[in-house]
Amino acid sequence: MNPGHLLRIGLVLLGLPAAASPVLAQTDPPVSVPVATDMPLETIAGARLVTADKELAGRIERVVVDEFDNRFAEITVDTQLGLGERRVVVPLADLTWHEDIAAFLTTAEQDELDDLPESDDAFRPLPR
Repeated sequence: MNPGHLLRIGLVLLGLPAAASPVLAQTDPPVSVPVATDMPLETIAGARLVTADKELAGRIERVVVDEFDNRFAEITVDTQLGLGERRVVVPLADLTWHEDIAAFLTTAEQDELDDLPESDDAFRPLPR
């Protein structure tokens, strides 16, 4: 089976559209909007997050800030053994919105998200 077909099947199983899209197309650059500058906060929380290796990482729980007011998306990821969950943060500036799949795309792969340290009290919620 063609790898493109496997990817489309995987996206369907994740609940993502399987039609040709900027995320799937290797020849066309994706049309995306940087999150940190152009997206309203209320549209970020609850949105799906897809990794660079095309896996559904989860949903963005909320936007948080550090002591320097840098913005991050806090997401819940499964533990490596699948026995629980933990929250990690990803810089908001590293996420791009892809309208055709109605999700944010991160440049990180799933294993990189799994290896991130757990979110802690150094981050505070950003009011909506």
